[in-house]
Amino acid sequence: MRLLVDLSTFTSDHNGGKDEVAYNLLKGFSQLQLTQSIVCVSRDELVEKVKAIDKSYYVVPISRITCRTRFSPLISAIPDVVYAKKLNKVIKDEHIDAVLYTNKFVPPVKLNVPTIVIPHDIQPLTIYKSDRSIYPMCAAIMTKNTLSVCDHIIAISDFDKNDMISKASKYIAKYHTIYDPICFKDFCCKDQSKKYITSINIQWPHKNIDTIIRAYAQVARYTELNLMLVGKLPKNIDKFEAIVKENNLEDRVIFTGFVTDVQLSSIIQKTRIYINASHFEGFGMTSVEMMGSGIPTIVANNTAQKEVTMGLCRYYEPTDNESKLAEQILEELKNPKTERELIEISEIVKKQYSYENIANKYWKFIEECI
Repeated sequence: MRLLVDLSTFTSDHNGGKDEVAYNLLKGFSQLQLTQSIVCVSRDELVEKVKAIDKSYYVVPISRITCRTRFSPLISAIPDVVYAKKLNKVIKDEHIDAVLYTNKFVPPVKLNVPTIVIPHDIQPLTIYKSDRSIYPMCAAIMTKNTLSVCDHIIAISDFDKNDMISKASKYIAKYHTIYDPICFKDFCCKDQSKKYITSINIQWPHKNIDTIIRAYAQVARYTELNLMLVGKLPKNIDKFEAIVKENNLEDRVIFTGFVTDVQLSSIIQKTRIYINASHFEGFGMTSVEMMGSGIPTIVANNTAQKEVTMGLCRYYEPTDNESKLAEQILEELKNPKTERELIEISEIVKKQYSYENIANKYWKFIEECI
């Protein structure tokens, strides 16, 4: 079997979990010694990044025009037709048997071989119902196109699959669940001084950072741990800074902005409790990563979060209730999980979500598709 992995929507700027899924899959395929059966398509700027995963990967650099405006999904449709022709040429020249799209925005054209897509979620179909502005409308149109033109659609959790069925039941035969692959980094905690309650990827509105800050305000006097909020600053950072100020937490709450992998590793080593208070997660990679690192984790009990974390961490609900979140933080501080419990949890999630294990499931599924 020859597989084409499409990375054309990615840039050198990190864009969240979908980047990690694609690169972790390539790591998994490498571990399975499948690199000679894979052709990657990406922008010029990403060729070396793919080669850094495994130098034996064959990467075809193809430019894909994208427009960074509110009309971009529709404006991109015309150059995407041209891009599809380029893909079909690679398919012919490299004797490709199937194409794996690693993002939801795919060309509005059926290719000459079976296509599999990882949309990660189809939230544009929901957002458009409450926001009738141009960009949500365009994104919804492009999402519908993806579901229509692709032959097989990967849901990243059973919740994600059921969500897709509820929004687009006509494609039910295309949906198949395969969990996200995770690269569990070695955050060896030689530094035993735990300093932080941490949350990562704060730039997105659905991450519910205001609830985390308000919950921390309720527990701050009971702990010396500071609140570490990691990631690119959201556009409405003034809102969060105001909450910090009104609770006199200027010296206790840290907004890091963008951090490097080395800086993130240092923060995680010093993290006592990790929180994911997100309103929506089709999977929720950071929670599983922290559990794999032996860090006590608290998540909002909604969407896919309890399914993916397998009931192995602490949960609170409703999502916007800072008092319920504060209760779980205090419970962990007063009655912490034992080292043995954390090790057992780590082993379970590593076995379930290792990139080699998940890549193997992808490969078998794609063989079945062909």
